[in-house]
Amino acid sequence: MIPQTKSEKSVETNGVTKNVSFGIKASGIHHVLGILRDQLYSDKEGAVIREYACNAYDAHVEAGCVDRPIEVFLPTRLKPELKVRDFGSALSDNEIQDVYAFYGESTKRSSNEMTGMLGIGSKSAFAYGDNFVINSYIDGTKHIYNAYIDPSQVGQISKLGEEQSDEENGIEIVVPVKDEDIEVFQAKAKTLLAFFKVKPLVHNASFEFDNYDTLVQGDGWRWENRNDNRYYSGSATIVMGNIGYPLAARKLNFSDEEITEGLDDVVNENLIIDMNIGDVEVSASRENLQYTEFTINNIKNKLRKIKSEMADEITKQFEEADTLFGAKQLYGSIFDTTSHLYVFRNMLKGKLTWKGKIVEGDNIDCHSDMHEPLKGHRIELYKFTKSYRATRYKPEECGHISCSKDTVVIENDLGHRRGVMGRILDLILNQNKKVFLISFQDEGAAALFNGDGKARKTLADRGLDHKMIKLSELPKRPLSDFGYGGTRSSGGKGSKKHTTKEFVLNSETLSHTGYSDTKSNVWDSIDLDLDNDSGVYVELDRFFIVNESCYGRYGGQNTPAVVNRLLNKAEALGLEVPKIYGFKKNSKSLDKAKSNPKWISLWDHLKSEVYAKCQKLNAIQSYVDREEIVAIQNQYDWVRKFNFSNSEFTDNLVDGKMKEFAAKITEMCAGDFKTAEDLKDFAENIGSELNFSEKPTHDLSEIAQDCHERYSMITLIDLSWRFEFDKIKDKISQYINLVDVCGNLND
Repeated sequence: MIPQTKSEKSVETNGVTKNVSFGIKASGIHHVLGILRDQLYSDKEGAVIREYACNAYDAHVEAGCVDRPIEVFLPTRLKPELKVRDFGSALSDNEIQDVYAFYGESTKRSSNEMTGMLGIGSKSAFAYGDNFVINSYIDGTKHIYNAYIDPSQVGQISKLGEEQSDEENGIEIVVPVKDEDIEVFQAKAKTLLAFFKVKPLVHNASFEFDNYDTLVQGDGWRWENRNDNRYYSGSATIVMGNIGYPLAARKLNFSDEEITEGLDDVVNENLIIDMNIGDVEVSASRENLQYTEFTINNIKNKLRKIKSEMADEITKQFEEADTLFGAKQLYGSIFDTTSHLYVFRNMLKGKLTWKGKIVEGDNIDCHSDMHEPLKGHRIELYKFTKSYRATRYKPEECGHISCSKDTVVIENDLGHRRGVMGRILDLILNQNKKVFLISFQDEGAAALFNGDGKARKTLADRGLDHKMIKLSELPKRPLSDFGYGGTRSSGGKGSKKHTTKEFVLNSETLSHTGYSDTKSNVWDSIDLDLDNDSGVYVELDRFFIVNESCYGRYGGQNTPAVVNRLLNKAEALGLEVPKIYGFKKNSKSLDKAKSNPKWISLWDHLKSEVYAKCQKLNAIQSYVDREEIVAIQNQYDWVRKFNFSNSEFTDNLVDGKMKEFAAKITEMCAGDFKTAEDLKDFAENIGSELNFSEKPTHDLSEIAQDCHERYSMITLIDLSWRFEFDKIKDKISQYINLVDVCGNLND
């Protein structure tokens, strides 16, 4: 990357008799290199992944094979090492000695096609450990180099040897990884490699990259469905050189005019901005953006361009709609409060047109008295809804159609509403459609609407200008297909289900079952070979699901609706929910399943899944760490009020007790406490006792007490509800630094 050059400054030199240039003496070189190695990167694991992956991509740019993915081998328990492999031009002995070994040397400062320029990233492994290996493949020979920190603390690169190889030309970096950091490298690889133009080929990954739908896109930007919470805008992402940087909107210092312009509305978590290399400046560690005047101006110009292109693109979609109904559907989808594009409502309102006509909203008024010549004739309109606690949809008379992408309008051409639910439930339950049923209640209304077109023109002006589905064209299905059947037809007295002993749970029917619905509805009869088959089972007692080993929410005998809640919670936690079989109480089938190791009860299966999930996420440690933090916060108000995750605060602290405390509490906050708490709650309610005897990652009590005494004036801060940390964080850090610097001098 071509670095930004500072403007030349003229300096008066009158009277100067002697000049001395700044430099580094040999006696201080180990100290300076130590700073570059150990203090440059706050995220040491992330630095290793980012720097070597970016260097590998740069090698492909240089070699002209940019469309080929680099390869990343993540560490595992069996092979605890990170490997990054490119297929560009390998390094010769001279290049290793003259460029690679020297800090500040780079071959990339003359091009904005490549991200590197500082000559520091190739040594980033030293931020994490004391050595790494460089394998250079050149024309059938593998050249092996070991880079390590020697006793002088300067560092060395030694050539270990050469060997024949059939590998393609290129470079492979091998970094040893500590066992306890394997999961950390997995998590950070997912984040850091997510925005590469050509996704790296990642081996040994325990994750898949997130794949968000793109709703609108333009030149160098895209708006994705990352977050549908309109009350939380989050951070947009600036992508430069394959790395995504969170965009801190407050650091752009929007003026009142720019806010009125709506420029701040564009900065949203759903926005991904691709910036050319060199268009924004990054810190020396490449961990954050540098909000210089150059960077801020370029970002604001890009936001203006995005705002304009966004409006043009959405307006184009309206103009291209086939009907006014289609345009209203688009309007409803954008201006719905859960829409990912809702933040643009003010920018677009009153500017969206279809065929030269402003689209004023998503509603279509269907009151017959509002339309000539329908006055005097009756129109009925129904929507199909259910309340929060209801389990079944029912028709509700209404006066207007609210349009969205899922809205379907059906014309009732049957003349009655018998059997309507059997025709439309498939649209509602299986296709997630929002259904409206319109009926013309007398011959005059039907004739006007379907005959001379006058009424159609009148309603068409309001948006009902598309060809509606005829109710008679929809297949009529029995309500039992949707779990709406009556008791006798779905397991009532005399049903075969009361003589069958073996069942399989119908998950589709279960998902639509309420507390008062017939319990046998969710079970389908099945014949099993219990000696040779395998699976997960539950015990049934009058079609209640028995769980004597549990207590609390899921204990005792459960209705299908309760178990549906349990399984939904399990799925939300990422637990495997398999096909479930049911065997009647005191039956031979149940006895066989209990005695056959191929079969496992649902409760034992879920307990095993919870334990495995806790192990994978290190959830117990996360929970214990959070409990430790809460205990310290309850003891010291300043711990609860200070924002230790604010990098501007912690980065400004000099080495001392508070910086040490901030690092420890930040590390302990990194775990997924919410998931850990949910797993704990779930485990307790299925009778699984997780062992929470783990010690916290750090015992915070002693260092918190030290900080409380050392920085005693923080206790004088007004920590009431009025306290705003961000407003005085700089003063707090200055005070803490003053105590540490003066204290160290006295020491």
